[in-house]
Amino acid sequence: MATHLESCADFKIGHDFCLISFRQFDGPFSRDSKSGVENANRNSFRLLILLSAVAALSVLAYLPSFSGPFIYDDIRQILANRALQGREGFIDIIFNGIRQIRVWQNLSFALNWFISSDNGWSYRAFNLALHIANACFIYVFLSRALPGRRFLAWFTAAIFLVHPLQFHSVGYIMGRISLLQMFFTMLTLVLHQQGSRPAIVATTVVAGILAKESCVLNPLLLVAYELTIGGRTIKNLFSDSDGAVSENGRRLIWALSAMLFFVPAYFLLKDPRNIHEGTAGFDLFPYWDYIVVQLSNYVFYAELLFSPWRMSLVHPYEHPNSETYVRAAIGTLALLSACWYAFRYRRSSPLFSFLFIFFIFSIAPTNSIVQMKNPFAEYRLYQPNFAVFTGLAAIGLAVWNYLKTRQTREVAAFRFTGGLICATCIVGCAAYTHGYAQIWKDRITIYKWGVGLYPESSEMQTHVGVEHERLDQLDEAASHYEIAARLLEKDALPTVRPIFRLAKIRFRQGKFEEAEKTINLINEDSFRFGTPPELLEFKKQLREQLKEKDAHGT
Repeated sequence: MATHLESCADFKIGHDFCLISFRQFDGPFSRDSKSGVENANRNSFRLLILLSAVAALSVLAYLPSFSGPFIYDDIRQILANRALQGREGFIDIIFNGIRQIRVWQNLSFALNWFISSDNGWSYRAFNLALHIANACFIYVFLSRALPGRRFLAWFTAAIFLVHPLQFHSVGYIMGRISLLQMFFTMLTLVLHQQGSRPAIVATTVVAGILAKESCVLNPLLLVAYELTIGGRTIKNLFSDSDGAVSENGRRLIWALSAMLFFVPAYFLLKDPRNIHEGTAGFDLFPYWDYIVVQLSNYVFYAELLFSPWRMSLVHPYEHPNSETYVRAAIGTLALLSACWYAFRYRRSSPLFSFLFIFFIFSIAPTNSIVQMKNPFAEYRLYQPNFAVFTGLAAIGLAVWNYLKTRQTREVAAFRFTGGLICATCIVGCAAYTHGYAQIWKDRITIYKWGVGLYPESSEMQTHVGVEHERLDQLDEAASHYEIAARLLEKDALPTVRPIFRLAKIRFRQGKFEEAEKTINLINEDSFRFGTPPELLEFKKQLREQLKEKDAHGT
C-alpha cells in the first residue's frame, strides 16, 4: 500500500500562521462521539450524502448550457469533421483532428455524434459526467492522503464541482481534453495510493498519454507524492528498510518506464500541421514577451478566483506594457516564494508541497513551453484548480480550527455558523455558474460577452462579425469587420481575416469597387506559406465581375 500522512497531529499548514494544525477538529459537519471509529464512519457517510447533493446541484448549475451551440474549435473538430462522424471508418476516427494524439477525445466525440449528431446535449452531458467523476476522485484521494480530514476532502470536491472557473471545461465541448487529463491523472494517483498492481498503474499512465500529451508527467507526480505526503526520502524511494525493492518502488519503476510510450505515440499519432496551422506553435510571438504575459496571467488567475465575471472563452494576447511587467514581477515573486516554501517546509507542510508540484506540472507545459494563440483559457486551468481549491480550503479550515480553540460561544452555534459559511460558498458558486450558463444560448451572445470584456480586440470583433454573416445579417457583420480592421494594428497576432471577410461581404452586396479597395489592403508578401488559394480565387472572381460591370457600362 502507498503511504500517506500517518499522523494528522503532525500535519501543519502555514508555518508563519502560528503553525496551525488540523489535529483538533474536522469541520463544522463533524460530531463528537465516544468511539473514534464510529465518529469517522458517521461523518464519512454524512459527507458522502452531502457530496451527492452538491453533485446534483452542479447538474442544475450546468443544465442551461446543454442547449448551447458548438463554438470555436467545436465547429472545426466536430461539425466540419467527416472522419470524426464515423463516415470513413474507425481508424480515421483516431487519426484525425486538431490534435491526433488525443485518442480518447476523438473516440468520445464519435460516440456523442452517434448519440445526438449535431445536438450538443450529449457532448455536455458526457463532459459533466467526467467532471463529477473527477470530483469523486478528489474526495477519495484527499481522504486517503489525510486520514481523518474528510471534511477538507469533501469541501474541496464540492467547490471543485460548482466553482464558476470550471464552467468552460464542461460548457465548451472541446474543454473535454482538460476533463480527460484530470480523469487519468487522478485515476493514476488513486490507484497508486491504494496499492494497485504496478502493471495497472503503468496502464493508466499510457492511457493518460493517449488523452493529453502533458499526462506523460503523471509518473513524476507519483514520485512527488511519495516524497511529500508519503514521507519518503530519495534514498528509500524505491526500497524498504532492508534494501529490497518495495511494492511502492515497483509501481514507480513501472510508471516511470511507461513514460517512454510517449515517444512512439507522439511520432505515430501527431498531426504535422499543429506547428503551423493549429492553435499552438513555438514562434507565434517573441518568446520573452510571451513568458512575461504568461507570468502576469498568474495574477489574473488569482483575480478570477474571486471575480469570475471577468471570465471569457477567449482572452486575446496583448503586447506587454508597463502594467504587464509589474504584474509579471508579482507573479514571479509569488511562484518563487511558493517554491521556496514548498521545499523548505516539505516535512512540516507536505500537502502544500505536493499541491505546488501538482500545480506547476499541470499548468507549466501549456503556459511556457508551447505558445498558444489563445494564451489564457479557463478550461486549461481545470486541473491546476484542484491544487488551488485544496490549498484555499486547507487554509480556511486551519483558520477555523484556530478560531475554535479561542471561541467562547456554544460549540453547536459555532458549528452552525461554519456550516452556514460553507453552504453559502457552495450555493453562491453554483448560482453564479448557473447564471453564466445562461449566456451559452447562442454564439452571438457568447461572442458579445467577449467584446464587452475586450472592446479593443480585433479578434473579438471578428468573431461577432462571422456569426452575423452566418445568419445573413450582412450589414451588422460588415460593421464589426470594419471595427476589427481598424483595430488590427493593436493586435499582437494580426490577421487578414476581417479584411478578407469584409471584402467578401461587399462582393455579395454587389459593391465591387469597395470590395476591390478592401482586398487591396492585404499584403500578399506577409503570408509565410504563400498566398492562400481561397484569396487568389476570390480576386479572380472579383476581376471578372469588374470586367463584366465595365462591359455593361460601355
